[in-house]
Amino acid sequence: MLVNCYNPYSPKSARHLLDGHRSPSDVHYCLFDFDISHIFPRDAPLSVCRRPSAESYEGALSYHPFDTSCGEYDYNPFAYDVACLGNLYKVHLSSTVPAIPFLAPLFDKMTTHVVAERFTAAEAANFIEFAIASVPEASLATPVSLRTEWECFEHPDIYWARTTPAFRDHWAHFRAPRLPWISSLLMRLLESPKGWPLLCFVRRMLRL
Repeated sequence: MLVNCYNPYSPKSARHLLDGHRSPSDVHYCLFDFDISHIFPRDAPLSVCRRPSAESYEGALSYHPFDTSCGEYDYNPFAYDVACLGNLYKVHLSSTVPAIPFLAPLFDKMTTHVVAERFTAAEAANFIEFAIASVPEASLATPVSLRTEWECFEHPDIYWARTTPAFRDHWAHFRAPRLPWISSLLMRLLESPKGWPLLCFVRRMLRL
């Protein structure tokens, strides 16, 4: 039986239910794909795997990158997943950057809108290992108070400002570039009722 935490109660009032689910000794955890996973050929390079952009609207929209925000015809689901995780890290772990400054370049390389320059999952994992190995043991043992900072999603200067000037200069090449003005303009136009279906139709016809 798969038990999830969806319920009509608030998270605080449901805490006793979750504690009860976790208390039996035979509890096991699993990943549930809600029937939206896809299997690609084993020999297909991850960099060339594409899916229709409509599929990118599934899941937690709050953490989605801008990969399909301008009416794109298709997208790379693997790069998209890395960016989703990176955005989650940004929002919930930015307060730890003073203790672990390497998180700042990690966030940007996982979430840059330039998909070709984005970390793959393996590259992100390797960088995390490098970051942990580069941090003094005392810093890793430093207590931190996590807080949710949604403003970090669109304003990376917030967490970069928590690093030293020397660190920012050294890792400047990891910083994500700002969205080009044309993308910002398109996203504004797409807020209109007719703009979104029109651009999606044009890009679908041109397969762009």
